[in-house]
Amino acid sequence: MDPTQIRNHNESLRYCEKLLADLGREKDTAAECFRGEPLKEYLKATEEATAKVLKIRDSLRSLQDMQQRM
Repeated sequence: MDPTQIRNHNESLRYCEKLLADLGREKDTAAECFRGEPLKEYLKATEEATAKVLKIRDSLRSLQDMQQRM
């Protein structure tokens, strides 16, 4: 990868980590604000978003590992 690609890749990984941390914090905050069905739906959506971000992060890490082996 060229330096720009490496920088963009590293930034993408950093943003994934930041988003995961933010999702975790917001989940705790939502539990203080919502109850019942709204909380259940919020938590469900948060879990789905977290799963997607984890998939993206894992793919980026796999790509990084492959690039380092070359």
